[in-house]
Amino acid sequence: EKWYSLNRFVELISSKDTSELQITAFLAKPENQFILKMAFMGKNIYSECELEWQSVECKAIRPDFFVEGPNGYSDIVEFKLHNLKNTKSIVGRENRETFSAEINSYISQTRNYEEYFEDPKNREFAEEQHGIKVHYPKRILVMGRRWMLDTPDWRKLENDYRNIMFKTYDDIIDLVLSHLYS
Repeated sequence: EKWYSLNRFVELISSKDTSELQITAFLAKPENQFILKMAFMGKNIYSECELEWQSVECKAIRPDFFVEGPNGYSDIVEFKLHNLKNTKSIVGRENRETFSAEINSYISQTRNYEEYFEDPKNREFAEEQHGIKVHYPKRILVMGRRWMLDTPDWRKLENDYRNIMFKTYDDIIDLVLSHLYS
C-alpha cells in the first residue's frame, strides 16, 4: 500500500500538468500522510488549518501542513510547484547573487507564518482550535527538483536565511525510500 502511494506521488510530481493543490490534497489523505511523517520525522500531520490573527487585523493564514515532531511541537511545511516558473532560481551579478522573485515570494509567505506564531494569543488560538502547538517553528519549503536547486550557489544563499529549510521533491522521495528500505 505504501509503495503504491509513493509511486502515485512520483507520478504526480512527474507531470507538468499537476497543480500544487493536487499535490497537497494527495498528501493530506490519511493513507498518504506517511510520506510527510517519514520525510519530516513527524508523528502527526495537520492539513490546511485556517488560523485567524488574534491581536491584529490581517488575513487568516493557511499553511499547507503542520508536522508535529516527537516533542509535541509542530513545524510548518509549505509545498510549491515541482516545476518552478522561472528556470533561473538564482539571479543577480557576480558577488550579488540572490534568489529569484518567485522564490523570495515563497520565503515571504512562510515569514508571515512565522510572525503569526510570535504572538502568544495566536499560539493559544492554534492550540485551542486545532490542537497544534507551534513555537519557533521551522519553516520548510518544498519546491522544484534536485537538478534545479542543488548547487553550491544555492547552498550559499540558503545559508543566509534563518529558520528556513528548502527541500526538493527528490529529497522527499529519497527520505521516504530510506525509511522504507531500512
